[in-house]
Amino acid sequence: KRAPYPEEWMLDHAPLTFAYLKQFEKILLSRGSNIIRQFAEKTEFYAMYGIGSYTFARYRVVWKRMAARMEATVLTLHKTPFGTKPVVATDTTSLFPAKTADEAHYLCAILNSWTVDEFIRSFSSGGRGFGAPSVVKNLAIPPFAEGARIHRRLSGLSRQAHEEVRRGRDTAQIEGEINEAVEELWNLKH
Repeated sequence: KRAPYPEEWMLDHAPLTFAYLKQFEKILLSRGSNIIRQFAEKTEFYAMYGIGSYTFARYRVVWKRMAARMEATVLTLHKTPFGTKPVVATDTTSLFPAKTADEAHYLCAILNSWTVDEFIRSFSSGGRGFGAPSVVKNLAIPPFAEGARIHRRLSGLSRQAHEEVRRGRDTAQIEGEINEAVEELWNLKH
């Protein structure tokens, strides 16, 4: 329905969940813009906005919306005590879904390249609007093609970078290789 369950339904079917959410009513009513607050006041204080199937896609490329540089990562499923669940990014991030892990890593590598960061910084200053979803509209990112050598290379480099970050290691060398691969992808010469 793209609308929150009514309070009456919550009290009848999920009273403990409602009681939990009720503790945060003032905080939830103070979030976001005036439009969001007005909508919450007209519906239910616990309503969520800006959510669609893309929010829970198996593979998502996510980046900070309020930053000084482009920093993207791949989110997917995570094992929890309650089963395997999608990791959901906060509302201060931008994202787009990907069909496969390889496609997600390919896109992530491109977004994390120095070339893309410099391009975005050329027209968007650091801070609130830096990583808005619209910044990627001007990037001529070729659709992921499994058979394309450079696409597979970028995907593999992103996977390596994610693993190095997970282990707490430096990624400078991999970042350099990513940038070289992005320059090859877009046929950029220095």
